[in-house]
Amino acid sequence: MKRRYKVLIIVLAFIVMAFIATGYLTNEMQWVGLRQTGNHTDEGAVMLTDTYQVVNKYPNYDVWEFNWDSSEISILSLIEYNGKFYAGTNTNGRIFVYDRETWSLSFDSPELAVYSFAEYEGNLYAGTGPNGKIYIYDGSTWSLSFDSPESNIYSLGVLERVLIRYLYAGTGPNGKIYKYNGTWSVDFDSSSDRIYSLKMYDEELFAGTRGPTNTNAVIYKYDGTSWSLSFNSSQLWIRSMEVYNNKLYAGAGSIVIGGNRIYEYNGSNWTISYSPNSASIYSLKSYNGKLYAGGTSEPDIYEYDGETWSLNYIVSEDTVWSLGVYNGKLYSGSGFNGLVYSYRRQPLQEVTISDIDVKSGKSLRVNISNYGAKIYTTNIMGNGTDQTDITFNSILNHLVISPNSTSVTWRFKLTELNYNTIIYDGTDIDQTGRMGLAGVDIALIGQLNITIQNASSNDNFSVYMTYI
Repeated sequence: MKRRYKVLIIVLAFIVMAFIATGYLTNEMQWVGLRQTGNHTDEGAVMLTDTYQVVNKYPNYDVWEFNWDSSEISILSLIEYNGKFYAGTNTNGRIFVYDRETWSLSFDSPELAVYSFAEYEGNLYAGTGPNGKIYIYDGSTWSLSFDSPESNIYSLGVLERVLIRYLYAGTGPNGKIYKYNGTWSVDFDSSSDRIYSLKMYDEELFAGTRGPTNTNAVIYKYDGTSWSLSFNSSQLWIRSMEVYNNKLYAGAGSIVIGGNRIYEYNGSNWTISYSPNSASIYSLKSYNGKLYAGGTSEPDIYEYDGETWSLNYIVSEDTVWSLGVYNGKLYSGSGFNGLVYSYRRQPLQEVTISDIDVKSGKSLRVNISNYGAKIYTTNIMGNGTDQTDITFNSILNHLVISPNSTSVTWRFKLTELNYNTIIYDGTDIDQTGRMGLAGVDIALIGQLNITIQNASSNDNFSVYMTYI
């Protein structure tokens, strides 16, 4: 008898698995991300048939939040140390500390700028200017570690090899690199003006530089024995470096917007990874499986997933000087208002739509909820007088509706989700071509209703929204 039950259970298990494979028992999963009313046959709902094709994705959505106004000009450096977060500023050369709740002054140095941080042998080091001093913090007291003959300590980095662990300092205006192993001494006198960045990769230390004046920046590397040239760029400076996915990335720039590059090094060769629309990439940081880059002049934050670079956030400041990670969040330090923003990624269930043929009298509602400046695009395939509804949930800053044909006539209305409050009513206005609606700067959960009046089956609409 027990054997019969076991056989019956196994047979039933195979039947259930077969139903799941064919989609009969996973219909609710297919609905994740779609806004519904009532059951699956209600108007406004969409079944997965040959007519409607909906593909579910589960990306992370971006939340950038204001964190702190330092009252300084710029946040030049960020680092986590002993469970707290430290920020080095420009104006008064101050170091502030954050304990997850409040920011407070940690050290008011006699310098004007705190360019760099590094943790070494349990202590926190800070590189400053314009008098080239390096300070050390043991967790309770700040003190002077090195009064160099240089003007600025632009970078600090640690090289760790078998039985060897040293702290290095990149300086300007003479382009010297100092080493600390109990005492400070010159380790490398380069031909560059400034050593802007130091980063260890594959047991070698790399140094990003500037100059000499009006000459291309180079990257040096140190193998534990000697320094040598690793890369000669076509930009004026290499401001930042970061290791991501077992590769080394370098942010380069110039005085010309669009003249910058993000370079990638695989251990053998340097190649161009990305050319963002900024004059310089001042900061790079690996966070939550992605690489982030902050720039200046066009002060955007970009993200890289190992395959594709994309815009992550449009910054209201002039420059993203620094990026740091603390307590599961990514932080940006900016100028010229000395602001700190925090960023976290939250799972969001979203629907991507492709090849939609919406029949007359029916509507498709798609949740494209998001914060930050992430841009989502939804294509609406037209076939005469079809109409499509799109729902959103955020603070809407800018909406663009763009058909692929300038001859398509269409109308739209923007309402809150209950349809009672009309935010924008354009149902009696014929639109052709691209239209932007900006400044709808209020919190809302709303619906965009587009009526396509004369679109053919080959026409489509791109609808994208940016948020603050």
